[in-house]
Amino acid sequence: MKNKDIKVVFVNASLTTGGSERVMTLVANYCASQDIQVTMLLVRLKSKTYYVAPNVNLIQLNNNYSKIRLLFQRILDIRREIKKANADTVVAFMEDISFFTVIACLGLHKRVILSIRNNPLRPDKKFQYWLSKHVNVHLASKIVFQTSEAQACYSKRIMKKSIIIPNPISESILPPVHAYHPSNRIVAIGRMVPQKGFDMVIAAFKKFRKSNNNYTLELYGSGQELERLQTLAKSLGIEESVVFHGHVSDVIEKIQDARMYVSGSDFEGISNTMLESMASGLPVICTDCPCGGSAMVIKNRLNGILIPVRDIRAMSEAMCEIANDISFAERLSKEAVKVRKEYSIERIGTKWIEIF
Repeated sequence: MKNKDIKVVFVNASLTTGGSERVMTLVANYCASQDIQVTMLLVRLKSKTYYVAPNVNLIQLNNNYSKIRLLFQRILDIRREIKKANADTVVAFMEDISFFTVIACLGLHKRVILSIRNNPLRPDKKFQYWLSKHVNVHLASKIVFQTSEAQACYSKRIMKKSIIIPNPISESILPPVHAYHPSNRIVAIGRMVPQKGFDMVIAAFKKFRKSNNNYTLELYGSGQELERLQTLAKSLGIEESVVFHGHVSDVIEKIQDARMYVSGSDFEGISNTMLESMASGLPVICTDCPCGGSAMVIKNRLNGILIPVRDIRAMSEAMCEIANDISFAERLSKEAVKVRKEYSIERIGTKWIEIF
């Protein structure tokens, strides 16, 4: 089958700042660039922060229903648009969206592919995991996992009809790689939610400043934890050295001269900002958290540093090592940029097209 004969519908919640939305957009845009007929369905009406190629048919579903009616109408709306697109393949991201999609596709004889994001066993999404494990994956034609650790959360029967495809990096969103000439900035990026462990990062930075008091910690992102984190920085007496930038669309460009990127996540799939920071040549420090995304990408002390989850001391010591040993930091930087090739959108996008 030639690419121009393939029709694919991607289904997700929205095009806000989430990681799944970013990956879906990169893959959908790449597929469209390869002459595949691409439709993108957005279930929730939210602001759009990601670029969608002009040749992608973008459809925003109606949300003007009562809460009770919305659940049923959402399934009907997805079904209607999938039939209208006359697609061979439907790709759904996230557990709740996947549920609506597999139900909407019943009887349509479509190839339904589910993309499992983040850690299936995350403690704040137990119902979604139950839904995925007992409904979604059984009705799907194929499952795409980010890591083998996530894949192992499911039965052997489900694993047999699954494949591992990591997140891609798009050259178009990355500045050129420059020599490592860093400022005294430590950066962290993500939604301000408990999962991301920004409180641990701030506490580690407090310890780090005892011997490196000329550094700033710059946090990019917004969310429910923002006020609490600002209060924490103030209570630790470091509010003057911790900068909250909020959401920034061109964040990777903004952090090019940073000394290092740090991530304190309790659990994670494959962090897009980790990948993009490495691709930009930043030394990275990440927690070795479930479901194995950071450990899949980072070769400890070769192209980054892995630390245990919630280990403030380990993160502080890793910060000190990168700050105080420039030759070590330069080696990490030089190796980190190699992810540009290994996780390029061309390589990862091709894997998606192969399963279509």
